[in-house]
Amino acid sequence: MRGVEVDPGTRTARANGGALLGELDVAAQAHGLVCPIGVVGHTGVAGLTLGGGVGRLQRQFGLTIDHLAAVELITADGRLVRATETEEPELFWGMRGAGWNFGIATAFEFRLQPFGPSLHRGVLIFPATEVQAVWAVFRDYAARAPDAVAVIFGIDRAGEGGGYPDDLAGRPIAFLAYNHSGAADAVERDTAALHAGPKPVSATIGSQPYLDVQTAHDLVFEWGHRSYINGRNADDVRPGALDELVELVATAPGEGSFSITALGGAIGRVPEEATAYAGRAAAFDVNADCSWSDPALDDANRDWVRRAMTVVEPDATLGAYANGHSEVGPKATRLIYGDAKLTRLAALKRAWDPDNVFHVNHNVAPAPDAS
Repeated sequence: MRGVEVDPGTRTARANGGALLGELDVAAQAHGLVCPIGVVGHTGVAGLTLGGGVGRLQRQFGLTIDHLAAVELITADGRLVRATETEEPELFWGMRGAGWNFGIATAFEFRLQPFGPSLHRGVLIFPATEVQAVWAVFRDYAARAPDAVAVIFGIDRAGEGGGYPDDLAGRPIAFLAYNHSGAADAVERDTAALHAGPKPVSATIGSQPYLDVQTAHDLVFEWGHRSYINGRNADDVRPGALDELVELVATAPGEGSFSITALGGAIGRVPEEATAYAGRAAAFDVNADCSWSDPALDDANRDWVRRAMTVVEPDATLGAYANGHSEVGPKATRLIYGDAKLTRLAALKRAWDPDNVFHVNHNVAPAPDAS
């Protein structure tokens, strides 16, 4: 079930249902091509794609589902079905954002874009006392950032022995991190506004091969770690919420952090109604996540993530990234898709999986039988 084949002439790739993101990256980059995907090499292509697909290149190229040309799946009644814009188009709509609900995907066909081989990157670290000033820089920059720049604002805790100044070790920090996927000679100009705020206590700037960047976090996120994440879309975050989040990060029971990713760019230029993924007009993806190793801390860390997201709940707008939302249940599903899309998805579920065979997911319940 693994394996990816690339046709450089048509700039397309076919990934089998069990393929990993690293396989797709390597196969495409061999021809100077790329599909915008996620950020950990051992993530499955199927799971990433069916939830939408967010990563480092999406502001420039769009979500992973925006490059999906076809998906083949086994349905609940045992049929092998191919879904595209012209073959089973309503099913294809639902597969792009809620795809786990309708079958087992066995193959994907993607359109590829010329790209590579390097990403230009920067990480700026600030004391948490500068969180408001750093947020102002990020918020203003995100509203007019070039599509080639993916940028994240975050609140974290400086790890011991991580090269931080002694007075910051173990304490909350704010950071700005960016990936520039355009020409090297445009990086300084395109990111200058990110450097116009407070002076960072640490700055790491440089370029790396795209394939190296894509696997840089594979060990951090290797199987066996305990983690929990929740997120929402938002158009702004209240200043007071940021101060509360700094306090929460300072007291997280595990490695708890909060981040705000700039959306927009190519993501927002696809019409909202084009796919089941909800919230393309949102400015930001805001999320809290925690990782830990002691099973005895499971409840404490999950509760910490929930408390952090409660802080920003008043700022939330339509939608949430399904792959970045660990909560499950009817409330979470409605939050991810919104009422209008959930109604459409429920009708689609009734047509393709009326007995809800595929339910171990952000589950869409089948609409009641009209008869």
